[in-house]
Amino acid sequence: MKSERRQLTSGYSRAVISGTPLAGRDGELTAIRHALGGGGNTAGVVIVGSAGVGKTRLAREVLARAERAGERTNWIVGTESARALPLGAFTALLGDAMADPMANVRRVINSFVAQQQRGRVLIGVDDAHLLDGLSAHVVHQLAQSRGARLVVTVRSGADEPDAVTALWKDGLLARLDLEPLSAEAIAAVGAAARQARERRQPTYELACLQAAAQWGDTSWVARARELADELGLPLANAVARHTESLAADDGEGLLAASNEYLAVGDRATAADVAAQAAVAFTRVNNASVDSMQRRWPRNSAMPAVVCAPRRCGLPRASR
Repeated sequence: MKSERRQLTSGYSRAVISGTPLAGRDGELTAIRHALGGGGNTAGVVIVGSAGVGKTRLAREVLARAERAGERTNWIVGTESARALPLGAFTALLGDAMADPMANVRRVINSFVAQQQRGRVLIGVDDAHLLDGLSAHVVHQLAQSRGARLVVTVRSGADEPDAVTALWKDGLLARLDLEPLSAEAIAAVGAAARQARERRQPTYELACLQAAAQWGDTSWVARARELADELGLPLANAVARHTESLAADDGEGLLAASNEYLAVGDRATAADVAAQAAVAFTRVNNASVDSMQRRWPRNSAMPAVVCAPRRCGLPRASR
């Protein structure tokens, strides 16, 4: 049994954290591939959608496929905390920053251009609506100069920097408006889970159950717990807690599951589950988003706003 667990563990994180299975997004992936290939004379795509709809998951899948094809990739994230810092999203690339902020801007842009000269480069920019002005300027310049290809995510309705808005308004990047996954696609994930169980593929089955819970399907509570007990892996326990808490409309449990996903490195799912937790808290406590943000632990994956209730399978709270 121990040797079996070791074999499962060796491929488990890569299979599940990479977003497998990404059901129901074939059309979006085709559109993104077209944009990245120069279709429409663009340097990439901006994925726009509500919090928790799956923008990060889709963008990460695009970068994962690029990596498997031998391309260089970079992942940049906009955050509230880094927004107050000039070039905050690119701090890790700067090392010793110069006094002149525009000199730092040129250094960042030149570093990506140099990568592009050594081979195809794809840059993912997550939550671009949270970028500071200079970081947004870097992204805009890269798109305008074709210094690198870009996959950018933006939360719909957010107050993004003008340089980010210009990415699609100026025709530099194609805009893709991401809608919640269809009922048919959610059903397909359930069918894939059943097939995986029949074929005795526990790793893939667990990935299916994780995806099902992300899309609000609460019909897998018992099986998720059985699989967690069978595998004895931290991520399997996170999936079980996630499914159980979603079925119980338990905000605290969902928050705990979000932090468990975060602990094993699955940031995309952690953000999705935190959005589900925010909806649960709103439903039960009728709490405002501001009050939830004040009480949220600093090290958790609290989303900027509550996700669309129909995405999370929970009723809309009264206002």
